[in-house]
Parts: sequence; C-alpha cells; structure tokens
Amino acid sequence: MAKGWLRTSHRELDTARSTPLRPWHSHAHIQKLRPADVVPVEIEIWPSATFFEAGAALQLTIQGRDAARYPAFGHRELVNRGLHTIFTGGAYDSCLAIPLNKSEVAAVPPARK
Repeated sequence: MAKGWLRTSHRELDTARSTPLRPWHSHAHIQKLRPADVVPVEIEIWPSATFFEAGAALQLTIQGRDAARYPAFGHRELVNRGLHTIFTGGAYDSCLAIPLNKSEVAAVPPARK
C-alpha cells in the first residue's frame, strides 16, 4: 500500500523544511551509530489514497533491509550489521501519524451494527 525507508545514519532533519507529517532529511552528514546508541528517527511513509472499510486492519512492517529486490535500484553494498532494535513506549514515545481526508470521512456512512 505505502512504503517509507531511511538509513538511520541519515536521520538528520532539515527543520526548516520538515512538517509534523513530512520529515525532510538533509542527507548532509552521516551519523553512524554504535551498538548501544538509542536515537529518534522520523521516517515518512509515502502518501496513499486508500479507503479502509469498517473492521479493516492496518499492519506496519519494520525491516532492517529492503522489502523487495530491485536489480536496477537495490543497494549493492549492504551496510546493516547485527541486531536491529526498535524502542517503544515509556521513555521512548513512538507514533504512527495517519492523516485523514476529513471530507471523505464525513461522506462515509456509519457502520451498521
């Protein structure tokens, strides 16, 4: 449905161009991580015009590699090594921002019980 990706070493934001729903990464500096580092990372998931019916499920998949193999566009040199850990909850506030088209939401009839 929609994808987003970012190497954590390229997490530096351009604060002048970023918005709450669209982080803008400068890619000006490589910020490498050490094994014990815990850093915030903002990843844009590309917009999608998807209609979800009542009761539908939304699944978020997080991977430490490309989700598909694209011979012409794939990374030729793999730099990911070791265990990837995602910290959530408590001291590590995490969220998935999902914007809604309010005009479309208003037009959807309520679900029948």
